Amino acid sequence: MLAFFRRILSSWMAVAILALIMIAFIVTGVGTPGGGLVGGGPGTDAVATVGGRAITTTEISRRANSSRR
Repeated sequence: MLAFFRRILSSWMAVAILALIMIAFIVTGVGTPGGGLVGGGPGTDAVATVGGRAITTTEISRRANSSRR
């Protein structure tokens, strides 16, 4: 099994594909709350953007708690 992986990793094509996958994970920020290098979102704490204004999780929580009363 280890010999199989050693053979594959000695191929420049396999190393290039693995490098592309790694770069894709870094750029898109898979698994990170704020995203990767490419922004695209309204902010790290923002849930949505309405009329150009970011709606944060704190604001949603505050409004949900005030509506219960």
